[in-house]
Amino acid sequence: MHYRAEIDGLRALAVIPVILFHAGFSFFGGGFVGVDVFFVISGYLITSILLKDLAKDTYSLAVFYQRRARRILPALFFVALICIPFAWFWLPPKDMLDFAQSLSSVSIFSSNLYFLSESNYFDIEVELKPLLHTWSLAVEEQYYVFFPLLLALIWRIRKQAVAPTLLILAGLSLYFSQWASYHYPKAGFYLLPTRGWELLMGSLVAISAFNGGVSNWIKPRFNSLLSLFGLAFLLLSIVIYDKHTPFPSIYALLPTVGTALIIMFATKGTLTNSLLSNTVLVKLGLISYSAYLVHQPLFAFARHRSLGEPGLSLIVALGLVSFVAAYFIWKYIEQPFRRSANPTSGKKLLTLGLTILIAFFAFGMLGIITDGFSGRYNNQQLAQYQTAAVHNFEWQGCNFDVCTNNITADIVLIGDSHAASLAPSLSAAFDSSKKKFEWRTNPGCPPLIGFYVSNTQSDQCSRNNEAINALLNASDAAEWVIVSAQWSLYSSGKGFNNSLGGHETGAMNYYYQDISNSKRTSREREKDVVNGYIEYISQLLRAGKKVIVIDQIPVAGWNIPNRYLKLAQLDELTDENFRYPLAVYKKHTAALRKFRALTHKNLYWAQPKHILCKDNSWCNTSQLPKLLYSDTNHLSKAGADLLAPAIEDIIQAHSR
Repeated sequence: MHYRAEIDGLRALAVIPVILFHAGFSFFGGGFVGVDVFFVISGYLITSILLKDLAKDTYSLAVFYQRRARRILPALFFVALICIPFAWFWLPPKDMLDFAQSLSSVSIFSSNLYFLSESNYFDIEVELKPLLHTWSLAVEEQYYVFFPLLLALIWRIRKQAVAPTLLILAGLSLYFSQWASYHYPKAGFYLLPTRGWELLMGSLVAISAFNGGVSNWIKPRFNSLLSLFGLAFLLLSIVIYDKHTPFPSIYALLPTVGTALIIMFATKGTLTNSLLSNTVLVKLGLISYSAYLVHQPLFAFARHRSLGEPGLSLIVALGLVSFVAAYFIWKYIEQPFRRSANPTSGKKLLTLGLTILIAFFAFGMLGIITDGFSGRYNNQQLAQYQTAAVHNFEWQGCNFDVCTNNITADIVLIGDSHAASLAPSLSAAFDSSKKKFEWRTNPGCPPLIGFYVSNTQSDQCSRNNEAINALLNASDAAEWVIVSAQWSLYSSGKGFNNSLGGHETGAMNYYYQDISNSKRTSREREKDVVNGYIEYISQLLRAGKKVIVIDQIPVAGWNIPNRYLKLAQLDELTDENFRYPLAVYKKHTAALRKFRALTHKNLYWAQPKHILCKDNSWCNTSQLPKLLYSDTNHLSKAGADLLAPAIEDIIQAHSR
């Protein structure tokens, strides 16, 4: 097929938003759609090549896979290899374990399955995963395994059936994508069956072009108009989409249809062709694959190395470095491997590729066996890190499911993972008393009824809470109910920023709306959620329960165990380097004013800020050598042990 400069320009238009999105620029909240653009382009180019080979009867799977290996593997291997020393020196054990596992999955082209399998609610933030972006390469590689075989089979049976068959498959894939985005959003994001329609869309465009295309019989002015519509669709999705957008789903039609329109109608002479054939965009497009590979590790390692969030100037500089590094990788790694015409070099490439894959897999396995190469740290540092980093959680009764077993305890703890982090310490505190204690907690579920998780449309949390309330109402034994949750996160929909470079990431996954009316402004939704809190607590009080509400536990912002190791390396281990201003906590929880005003004769408030921020100026996340948090926001055992006595005192003072 002839070279189309505008497609390289389109590649540039795809990779730039992806990089800006991962850099954290909010204006490019939909920058992730660049991956969808790549899928459509890839499907188009691969199918064009295969159709040409089938038509000339030169189709060869061996040749096809060798071309794909030359295109994909050299740069991927190089970037992964360069990541290893940075991971070795900078990543703490838990994050190094994650890196080792992801490297192993890259070596067998299954990193999308690995990142999908990370169902643990407490995994490290996605911004800190150097190889996270390889999930899209795995999807493409899996597509390359099945699609050429399918295309050749249909071609041999009946050529005319190729387009209808692929159209049906694309429709089914889009249907499953839409369904999964609301029921199993993580699977829908990562898996080939729910992403395949985007690649198939590119394949259908290639089939159209192979059969003569449609742009040739449409008047030129319509070519220009349709390609401009495609460009507008793509740019619009980059700007209006964000982490709240259920994706891929039908929302992905905007950038993918836009890409298809550009490929089909951005013919020579159209404005879109002129824009995308711009020399700068074309050159950026040529190095877009390498830029895509290198940008995520640069950002991730910078975030790991920094004590806080890297500054804007550093992020911008790293973005520029991504393109500079990409040029050299393209010139000295990509191009030499793609140019080789030596027929014997295929065997050498296969041998080299397999050797590197085995080495990566072995390194990953060794990292897993050694628990993230934990021997890199001295015993004292490692002990402190591991003591805090092991989450102080014990799920009981109804984790991720509806509670059914009866409540027989005198004291019941309910809430989300913040409640669960208190459970072992409270259990130990009540061991010496005559009162029986149990807990019914659910991660990521706020104490609300009639609400759903907006990025899944699921009311599972609401149904769990209804079931727990029913069991509490039916229990004559339950005198006390302790309620704890990350109240501010659910009400504001925003992660905590401690103003000193520590912030929660991924907070948008826990964004709640009223199921009866999802089209609410942020302020209206915040009001709904706070009123929902009040109603939930009021139901417990109306049931005759004595209720202790644990006010918002101060959030750390930093991953405290990781920060400990960084500060230890810099010889700056002081409690002052683990604290942030109390004023920041007060601002973060200001929306809870109405909730905190709730009063009742059987309602008692526990105030963690009086314990963790007791000097009235700073909130403390450590009492060295103890670390009070196990990550960015959950209390460690040491932190929970500080709060448990205050809860015990309230119950002892007011029990019947």
